[in-house]
Amino acid sequence: MKSLKNNPFLEIALKAAISWISGPALYRFNNNYGVIYGHQLRKKVNSLIYFEATGYAIKLFLNLYKWLGNRTFLDQAIKLADSLLEIKCLQDPCYGAFPYGYNVDRKKVIHMYYSFDNAIIASALIDLYKFCKKEQLLNVAEENCIWFTRFMQNHDGSFKAMFDLEKCEFARISNWFGDKGCLHAKNSIPLLKLYVLLGNEQLKNSAEKVYDWVLKLQRKDGAFRATIYEEYTFTHAHCYATEGLLYGYYALSNIRYVEAAIKAGLWLMNMQNPDGSLYEVYNGKNSTFSLKRRVTDASSQAIRIWIMLYCLTGDNKFLQAAQKAAKFVIEMQCKENKDLNGYGGFFHACKVVLKHKIVDPWISSWSTMFAIHAFNILKNLQSNRFEELLEELF
Repeated sequence: MKSLKNNPFLEIALKAAISWISGPALYRFNNNYGVIYGHQLRKKVNSLIYFEATGYAIKLFLNLYKWLGNRTFLDQAIKLADSLLEIKCLQDPCYGAFPYGYNVDRKKVIHMYYSFDNAIIASALIDLYKFCKKEQLLNVAEENCIWFTRFMQNHDGSFKAMFDLEKCEFARISNWFGDKGCLHAKNSIPLLKLYVLLGNEQLKNSAEKVYDWVLKLQRKDGAFRATIYEEYTFTHAHCYATEGLLYGYYALSNIRYVEAAIKAGLWLMNMQNPDGSLYEVYNGKNSTFSLKRRVTDASSQAIRIWIMLYCLTGDNKFLQAAQKAAKFVIEMQCKENKDLNGYGGFFHACKVVLKHKIVDPWISSWSTMFAIHAFNILKNLQSNRFEELLEELF
């Protein structure tokens, strides 16, 4: 795949993915709307409305409105934001926070409050505020950021992962999305956006503490340990850490952040499989893989990271890695016409056994959104768009 510009297959893939995320992936509950966690091929029931993915969708729909000029996407972004405001917690100690999701089977909100999920939602609300100037969005985002910095952030800059309101206790989560995880570097993004808008130095200080902490998780080879407790690298979380550092460099011009992001991007490139994919997990100091699942979320994130590094450095090897990864991701799109609830979405993972690809028939909402971002920036590639891309993606 030498170039993706004017590639008809890319155009078809983008159109189908946009139709899926703005159609079957949207779900109505209690007169509100949210984005589904994912879809199992040829099954009709969606059991979870996922509010982190809903935050990503607000940002994506806002971008789609800017890219395509279709007012429907802006209306969808506003509708999703209004729905999130309806389910915001009004009970201490999670007042101002957003829950994990909504269980469709039980018709019940899941009262688990993740610091990472809230950062993603707050960031999206801020971007929507900057576009439509609805003060409530800014106020809620500020309230939310104050909650997760005061209640969820540790003194060393790291974060607790989740507070369970029904049990009234912090969860003790040790896996990749758990306490003191590298993914929490991305929690800095809404803090810095608010700092620019409001001039609150405490928000800036909280963001800088996150960066100082997460840099301690980066190994010499550029990989981020999943958490302070775990040696392995979870590629999806590694990409989140890299994205957070790239935004930190953009907002604060700290050279340490971009140096770490370049090292992280080079590690991703060194780990890339011949088909363009990335494995889900790499173990230990030598980065040898243990789980051979090839995943579209991290592969699409890597495309975005590599393109930003290409724009920043002018090094063609980043562009070549991104185009190679795009070939893998585009082949993971659901083209099952018999399942209109799946057609156009992207399968989350596959394995290769004896040179045969075995695809897990589960479509991921966030993988699809990351793929849309990745394909759009490749389609409209310009080498001088680093700052614009940061605003567009994060």
